[in-house]
Amino acid sequence: MFGEVKVLQIGEENYKTEYELPEYVDWNYEVFDSDADEAIFTQYDVCIVDRNITADEAVYLRKHVRAYSLFVLDDIEQNSNLAFLMRSRVGTLLKRDELQGFLNDNIRNYYTKFYGEKFDMNRFVISHKFEGGVSFEGHRGVILSGSFGDDYSQVGFFRQNIPISSNQALDFFLEYEKSEDVELQMEIVFLDRAKSYQIRDRVVFDDAKLSGLEECTVENNGGEALVFVSLNARGCGVLNIKSLHDRWSRRGVGTFLPGAKRLVTSDREEVFIYFEPGDLKPPLNVYFSGYSTREGFEGYGMLRDFGSPFILISDQRLEGGGYYIGSKEYEENIEHEIKRVMKELSFTKADLVMSGIQMGSTGAIYYGASFEPHSIIAGKPVFNLGSVASAGRIHRPGVFSSAIDVLRKNTEKTVPDAMTELNDRMWQKFDKANWNDTTFVISYMLDDDYDIDAYRNMLEHVDSNHVKIYGRGLSGRHNDNTAGIIEWFASEYRKMMERDYSRK
Repeated sequence: MFGEVKVLQIGEENYKTEYELPEYVDWNYEVFDSDADEAIFTQYDVCIVDRNITADEAVYLRKHVRAYSLFVLDDIEQNSNLAFLMRSRVGTLLKRDELQGFLNDNIRNYYTKFYGEKFDMNRFVISHKFEGGVSFEGHRGVILSGSFGDDYSQVGFFRQNIPISSNQALDFFLEYEKSEDVELQMEIVFLDRAKSYQIRDRVVFDDAKLSGLEECTVENNGGEALVFVSLNARGCGVLNIKSLHDRWSRRGVGTFLPGAKRLVTSDREEVFIYFEPGDLKPPLNVYFSGYSTREGFEGYGMLRDFGSPFILISDQRLEGGGYYIGSKEYEENIEHEIKRVMKELSFTKADLVMSGIQMGSTGAIYYGASFEPHSIIAGKPVFNLGSVASAGRIHRPGVFSSAIDVLRKNTEKTVPDAMTELNDRMWQKFDKANWNDTTFVISYMLDDDYDIDAYRNMLEHVDSNHVKIYGRGLSGRHNDNTAGIIEWFASEYRKMMERDYSRK
């Protein structure tokens, strides 16, 4: 089993003697040890409640049980403590006669870890049988043009097969564009590890399935295996393969984390958003994940420790992320979710804190201009995306060429005017905001080789004498002292939570 599920059960009798439990479940009955709470932190993947709880138990469970993973038997008349916990942990009512089915089929989706990756286009091998035109566009993808034949045939495959455990499912999502006359298939082949990697099974997703916005899920109902991914096409025209994503599946429970949303635009661009209600009291902390080639969320542990409501946002476009800037539809998806949560909690902008490091700082400032929050906390700021692309040739040759992909994606050009255009996109939005009630906390590198002018430009664009700005510069280039940046970022975040919201 690729992931153990740690379960806490609360009730009058231990279910372990009454129900059949899967082998991968670590069952714990009535565990409340407040003395060991600080020394050994135990996180439960699932909590099943079959009685009312005390106030102390509610506090314990809010700290030790993940949101969207609380299940309460529906025939319990809930007291105020349990009702509060249901809101805090986004609990689900479970019918008693459906409990065994839940243990058999659904509890497996609440495993502890998560994993996702995007296949680098360098791993895409074009079939030697394809005789049309081929054009690579950095990390943005590869364009194939010409005739693909009258029948489906392989146009390419991805190197490095994907391991898949018994009873595991994988979600695949292909980013692509194509001409109307081109039809595409994605073929998933299972290679059995126990039988010298012989082909055990294959699944083919047709053009109709791929053209939808949902992920393609494959189940491994056998033993340990490797998965091989191939693309087949037919027709004549242009096929632009942008990227392939594969993720450990939770079979609809959420992407990466239980309850996390995957929002997709009409042009197949994804953003991931996770909301946890915490204690339902201000502030609402919104954290934008930084650049990472491994897919998932960042900042979960720190924000959960604060105890207040929080949102995690993750951008998995391009190589490591697209810096949260995109089409109108893409940006509206992010803004709509933040507004929805604020409305649900009855919070105002005075209850909102936006934060992020490196790529996350771009999201915090860019969307901060739309919400004018109480605070923006950022580390290693990247505000001039055009300048980051421009600086690559001289200041960091051969390092972070993805900046060119970000530039081309948003302007379709690489000339100096395009770099200015991309910089202006940030500052034009920044200048429209009223920052009088916002506090900026920025830690930056004095010799940054990505965006050397980020902090100075922000000071120039803040058109008010009433804005509070706390800045700290550390010696070195962009990646020379990440630990120092994170330490100051976290320290100032905690100070703000204590000073402004009385949270220790």
